[in-house]
Amino acid sequence: MASYPRRIGKNSTIVTVPLGGGDQPIVVTIGTLSIVEHTLQYNITTNPQVDHGTLGGEKITGNIVGATLYGVPTGTTLNIEVIAVGY
Repeated sequence: MASYPRRIGKNSTIVTVPLGGGDQPIVVTIGTLSIVEHTLQYNITTNPQVDHGTLGGEKITGNIVGATLYGVPTGTTLNIEVIAVGY
């Protein structure tokens, strides 16, 4: 069985929460990795500066990381960075 060196990769996305607010799905592709084994950290900033809600429901498929932010206020712009390890 081949052994692949593990690497750390990161990428970010910007999402604007539509009218009504609530739960916001997020999807981030880690282009420098073929397979994400697990996430190390999420860095979430908002504009305007508000509570970004609660992160949950993480799912990893290949090099794509998906999750949901629960309870995000309407009109919030989210800047989400995901740092992950994989190969």
